[in-house]
Amino acid sequence: MRVGINYKFGPGATEPANLNTPMPVKALPMKAPPAAMPLPVAYNWTGFYVGAQAGYSWSNTTVDSSGSAVGTSTIGDPFGLVAPTAAASAAAVAQSIKADPHGFIGGGEIGYNWQFAPQWVAGIEADISGAGIKGSDTKSGASLAGGFPFTQLVTASVAAQEKVDWLGTVRGRLGFTPLDRFLVYGTGGLAYGHVNASTTVSENINSPIFGPFPTTTAATSDSATRTGWAAGFGFEYGLTQNWTVKAEWLHWDLGSLTYNTILNYTFFFGLQGGTLMTTSTAHFNGDIARVGINYKFGG
Repeated sequence: MRVGINYKFGPGATEPANLNTPMPVKALPMKAPPAAMPLPVAYNWTGFYVGAQAGYSWSNTTVDSSGSAVGTSTIGDPFGLVAPTAAASAAAVAQSIKADPHGFIGGGEIGYNWQFAPQWVAGIEADISGAGIKGSDTKSGASLAGGFPFTQLVTASVAAQEKVDWLGTVRGRLGFTPLDRFLVYGTGGLAYGHVNASTTVSENINSPIFGPFPTTTAATSDSATRTGWAAGFGFEYGLTQNWTVKAEWLHWDLGSLTYNTILNYTFFFGLQGGTLMTTSTAHFNGDIARVGINYKFGG
């Protein structure tokens, strides 16, 4: 039978310290690098959109009137007044009436934008709006007819009104984005709308010998759907990828509307008189300042 003792080499063994042996370095845990921030996505204007807009329209247009008259008599013309009175009647209604139509305008729109370069956007837009654009004014004129002592004073009053019931446009747009989400654009194209105009003519003939004769009045109105043009510029901003807001100025022109007012007048106790035709030309154009909001389909 025997007994013994052993020395085990390896981890856990206690050995005399060796000052020339480097101490083991404990490895430190490594931190993961921070996640990269996502780059901002440039705004994309391409896509169909629908929206609404509202604003105010104003104008300084006129209704221009001219007259022509033919005299009549059942007793001849002993005082030489028939032709001069007709000429004076025509002269008295020659007026340019500044109607200055203005009022609220608002409606809907639809369009498409195509961003064909990093900073350029082209598109087409159509809109239609109800309008309360209207204005009116009255002017008076006077002219003398005949010689002393049978001179007659012919006075005329011409009242005119213009109104636009609704207005629409179909326009191209070309824009530039100096800043992301911000679009500056010019626009132009077709304008169309329904307009109406009216004129009321009143005439009085006053003789210093026979006194004033009865005042006669006649009125005419006309309306039509007109086409013309519109052009302007605007600014649009993308609130989100789907919602934009805009401010816009447009000048529109629907041309003019011409119509006639026929008035029959009498003097010298109804024995003499004539027919006065007043030709009125109403001009329809103006400016619109409006704001709008659009929803763009797609992301």
